[in-house]
Amino acid sequence: YGMERNQRDEIRRIVQPLELASCGEAHLSLGSHWRNHFMQKMSAAAVNNPTVRQLRQWIDEPRLMGLSEEVSDLIVLTWAAQSGRSAYLHGSSIPVEIGNLNRECEFREQTLPPEDQWTRAVRHAQDIFGEAGSGAGRNASNVASLGQALLTRANERISALRDYQQALLKRLDTWELGHDGDRARTAEASLDLVLALTQGSASDRIAALADARIETSAAAMGAVMARAPSLSQSLRSSQWGVLDVIHRRSPTDSKSQIIADAVIPALNDDEHVTSLEQLLTAQHQLALQLIEEPVQPPPGPVVVQPTASKPTPTTTPAPGTLQFQRRSASAGAVREALQQVEQALAADPELRADIDCRVYRPGADGDPNQ
Repeated sequence: YGMERNQRDEIRRIVQPLELASCGEAHLSLGSHWRNHFMQKMSAAAVNNPTVRQLRQWIDEPRLMGLSEEVSDLIVLTWAAQSGRSAYLHGSSIPVEIGNLNRECEFREQTLPPEDQWTRAVRHAQDIFGEAGSGAGRNASNVASLGQALLTRANERISALRDYQQALLKRLDTWELGHDGDRARTAEASLDLVLALTQGSASDRIAALADARIETSAAAMGAVMARAPSLSQSLRSSQWGVLDVIHRRSPTDSKSQIIADAVIPALNDDEHVTSLEQLLTAQHQLALQLIEEPVQPPPGPVVVQPTASKPTPTTTPAPGTLQFQRRSASAGAVREALQQVEQALAADPELRADIDCRVYRPGADGDPNQ
């Protein structure tokens, strides 16, 4: 490790008496004294994951060193970093620093993921869970810390994500939409991811996050992870009762169709593209205005008031004029008269016809024969 010249003498006074490292003119080289010493003690005690209490005890063997706990912590944490071990307490990874080591904390060997896998996992942790700074470097401590953080985030979100997916699929079915839209695909991928993150070791969780199925984008999954509870509430809002009525009316009403068409993107698009709550509120307001519009009654039947008929004067047809008359004619008689008119017009294309017709019920008001 490189070091500044003005720090060299101070560092040398600390690390060399403790047999932690040796200092050159510009570099610090970690020693193997404590790594070998603790390995021998672990082997003799048949211990794989030593506790802080055991390690402090072994520091004073074979001779008492009379170190403070803070200095002992420095030796313990240097050895842990050298040997790729992470601190665990009651089965969970914990952050540690000089001066806060719990005596019952144990140090376990931590398998490190490949560099490219670690890089992807750190990027996804930031984009999906907002875990900034979770992996400044690929070492045992950071792997354990990120693995524990992922387990915590997954357990916090799994119930809300499951509830959100169920509410979304039910709403899509009500609106007769498929489950292949971006919102539905992201909901499924997000739930699958948190389920995977509740399984296995820290290294397993790192691998699951690095290789997570990103259906649309990490940003879309991040929005769902952050807002799943409020999205579920929006999907179960009473506002949908009004919008469902509009949806059922849309095939026969153009104004309802406009509102229904505007709602569909909120159910299909990812949340970071179309805000479900904002669109729902806006379209619900329009739907209420439409429902509250006064209903125009359908036009009723046109009633023709009968007029008193005047006797038809009997006239003599002018030369070259054909005249057909039927009184109180039935449907058959009307067809016969029209046939005669049609034949006359067909025989002489220059002829024209005037047609006056009155339809009435015999014996009722308006019967000209009364």
